[in-house]
Amino acid sequence: MNKYAFSVVRLIVCAMAFMFVPATLCSSIEPNNLCISLLLEATDVWADSIRTTMGSSESCRLDLDSPIEVAPIFIPPKDPKKLAIWRDLGMNRWYKVVGSDVDLEQLENDLSRAPWVLRTELSHSSEAQEFPDDESTPSKWELVKTQCPYAWNIAHGDSSIIVCTLDTGCDIDHDDLRSNLWFNSAEDLNGNHMLDSTDLNNIDDDGNGYIDDICGWDFFSSTAIYTGFSRVPEEDYEPRDNQIFPDIHGHGTAVAGIAAATTNNGLGVPSASWNVRNMSLRCGAAYVRDSDGTLSGRGDYSDFAPAVQYSVDNGARIISISWSGTHNSPFFLAIVYARQNNCLVLASAGNANNSTPSFPAYYTECVAVAATDENDLKTSISSYGTWVNISAPGQNILTTSNIPHNGYRYFGGTSSASPLAASIAALVLSNEPSLTDDALMGRLLNTADNINSLNPAYAGLLGTGRINAYRAVGGSGNPGSCLLPNGVCVDTDSLSCDLQGGTWVQSPCGFTPCTRNANGELCFERNYVNSGEDLAASVVPIGDCGFVVAGYQTLPSLGRQGIIMRVDRNGNPIWTQSLGGTSDDVLFSCTLMDSSHVLAVGTKRSGTQAGDGWAVCLTTDGDIVWERTYGSVNTDSLTAVLKLDNGTIILGGMVNHTGGTNWDLWFQGIDVSGTPLFSRTIGGASDDQLWPTILPDHNSGFVTVGTTYSYGAGNSDVWVLCCDTIGQTVWQQTVGTNGYEFGRGIARSELDSGLYVANSCWSPNTGYDACCSYLTSSGNLQWTSSVDDQLGDQILLGCKPAGNGLVLWGRSQCEFTCHLDGTLWYVNSTGNLDSTLYLGTEGDQSLSACLVQSDGAIVGVGRTSEVHDNDWYFARVGGCNPALPAPILTVLALPDSLQLRWSIPNSLSICGNDEFEFDIYHSDQDDEESYTQVGTTSDTTWTTSIPQSQTDRGFYRVQYRRQ
Repeated sequence: MNKYAFSVVRLIVCAMAFMFVPATLCSSIEPNNLCISLLLEATDVWADSIRTTMGSSESCRLDLDSPIEVAPIFIPPKDPKKLAIWRDLGMNRWYKVVGSDVDLEQLENDLSRAPWVLRTELSHSSEAQEFPDDESTPSKWELVKTQCPYAWNIAHGDSSIIVCTLDTGCDIDHDDLRSNLWFNSAEDLNGNHMLDSTDLNNIDDDGNGYIDDICGWDFFSSTAIYTGFSRVPEEDYEPRDNQIFPDIHGHGTAVAGIAAATTNNGLGVPSASWNVRNMSLRCGAAYVRDSDGTLSGRGDYSDFAPAVQYSVDNGARIISISWSGTHNSPFFLAIVYARQNNCLVLASAGNANNSTPSFPAYYTECVAVAATDENDLKTSISSYGTWVNISAPGQNILTTSNIPHNGYRYFGGTSSASPLAASIAALVLSNEPSLTDDALMGRLLNTADNINSLNPAYAGLLGTGRINAYRAVGGSGNPGSCLLPNGVCVDTDSLSCDLQGGTWVQSPCGFTPCTRNANGELCFERNYVNSGEDLAASVVPIGDCGFVVAGYQTLPSLGRQGIIMRVDRNGNPIWTQSLGGTSDDVLFSCTLMDSSHVLAVGTKRSGTQAGDGWAVCLTTDGDIVWERTYGSVNTDSLTAVLKLDNGTIILGGMVNHTGGTNWDLWFQGIDVSGTPLFSRTIGGASDDQLWPTILPDHNSGFVTVGTTYSYGAGNSDVWVLCCDTIGQTVWQQTVGTNGYEFGRGIARSELDSGLYVANSCWSPNTGYDACCSYLTSSGNLQWTSSVDDQLGDQILLGCKPAGNGLVLWGRSQCEFTCHLDGTLWYVNSTGNLDSTLYLGTEGDQSLSACLVQSDGAIVGVGRTSEVHDNDWYFARVGGCNPALPAPILTVLALPDSLQLRWSIPNSLSICGNDEFEFDIYHSDQDDEESYTQVGTTSDTTWTTSIPQSQTDRGFYRVQYRRQ
């Protein structure tokens, strides 16, 4: 018999009356060893003998040249009913076999022939289903899309309901998570809802098989082979213990925030489930993808399986899994165990953008969740198929982040769709705790909004539709109106209640003003007047509370000086910070480092030899945190900035090595404190320049656009580069003819992962024309189009995706016979011009930077000569009356009066200077045109008398707006 097979036999029979050398208990295998992970299903007799001898949590190993260790995957539950299910499913028979430097194929072959082995199975690794989205959007759109504000009129979420997330751990001290985290009351000895030393008595106080599991458990073990991955030095890879933190990768903290961030606490982000508890279990860890340095979440399903059982045994009613891999028998049994114990399991469908089954979502016992965007379209990466059960928002989801502590991030993919659906399921269960798991699943699927017509290519492949929280908790009809006859409240959902005697009734009343079309509607424009040559060069949103604009002003005695200004949502200045010295200092670009810090970059010549790259970090209140310069004795300039998902900040610009015209592209990597990480230049023998746009690549690293005289077909060509996280070129592409083309902007298509490139073309015969091109995600040129609308010469400065097309911006001049106008070109997905909008009145206007907001509105900054030679210019186009979520309305009918009370929904971003005014409307019939305004107030209560003669029913609506 082969020694590996014999060794395992000795291990199995060490408790029996056979004449084999006894086995010894062992500690875990050294973490630096390369280990195999094999699953083994033994017969009941052998399985029981191991557990009887070793105990349910011990593992056994023989001292061989190549050690082998066997450990049971599942711990027997205490509850007799659950124990019977556990045994019926055969969960007692499954073990994990690990060893270092073992011939896995030979071992599996030998084990499969042993009489006490029913079968063997390789334990595959799984991967976190993440596709981070860092583009800022101003609100929690996914809660509005799923009608959560209306659902909250019916249910707020009950803290007795537990939703479990199986992931990479959790930042348990995050201010927006801590209040809703599940704590094991039997192990939390001092009852302070915290993990502290006074609870650590090294005793299994509740007898569930886990010692000091005060706030969940770390099930992760590093024994699986992860080909092509290496460990992060600071990560916790073992032992299994009660440390579900720190969450080095961050995937688990983001998922926990979507599932159960604390709502109505005045902090950060709300969750759909409001007050539901989150049991966060650690089943995966951070690994580095060796090929490109990307930080990935990796796990082994043999670690997920016992976590599922633990969550069920400790009271979870809903489980969300944002990971995918292949079939795994113990994991499947654990999910069946959950369903047979009245626990609903949801899983992300995967981010492969195909219909290939993804496990565990493919199991019929799971609710498979696909991801949709703000327009109810399938996201470009979401998997799909007839096996998908339902869809949920999964793009640009603002949630909690572990870096920095108490931070927030935009997150996407089916990893965000699954916990959002689980959060809504928890809200439903809070309102109806007696629902079975099957009934809860049916409620979610049967109340979803059908989106097949919006996704004709995926009809029938996105489940029953996009999840709807309001309908799932029992709401029906139009939640935007309220019907009030004398003495009885009956809303359009056919719900009724007796109001006599002052009974308060929650009702989803109110309606939302519509958002106007963004095309061609100028809401306002602002000029910020100085006396010299000034330019607003970049703009970033601060949530829904305004913007930060970076640029420069020119002072007669000092030359150019960097300026950063914060303005409110209507462009009114809040604060201004002047930066720089006594020479020529300018800022070209800015970005949000996190929710409370802004980083601006440019060129600083004060106190330098020829000019250095310049970076300034400020708080969103205008306080300078740090300021640094980068470069050498050459002329250096920074024009673009991007923060990568791994925390590295890429500063992009140009460096002049010769002092002449030989510019090269320059990428400077820094950390969040400004400390340099790397510096890299890319270029040829002639002039190469970088324009101020850097985007994250859809795989990792970043893409950018510039102009090259060194490469390409002509005098100058558009130059597109894709680089890894340390600035090394992954691919590059030039676009151009033998004329002059200048790369001006780059944007990711919202329809797929391709790239739009904006460029300005020049020839002696036609002057400047606005053009755009389209490249695949790997850099292959698909088409180039001129968007000149025959109104004169145009110079293009940038682009952003807008719906199914693109918005380009810059300036336009009519054959040198009129002023320059700030110009927006609306282009469809094939590069054809749809419409053009000209901004400005007297003087010249030019747009340097624009934002396309979630409601389709465009915010642009630049310069105008309306007053002086050049002043800062700020404009908003479209979304002039931005939609607000409906107020939460409460109705009180007294014998002689009717009282309406309302509150601002918690999903609404409230800014420091916000004041609201409420309008009350009445109608005798539910007809939009028949409503008459009967009151206006800034208070949240309004009372009107009810005439004795009133017998007909009446309709009331409340509309509000920011003053």
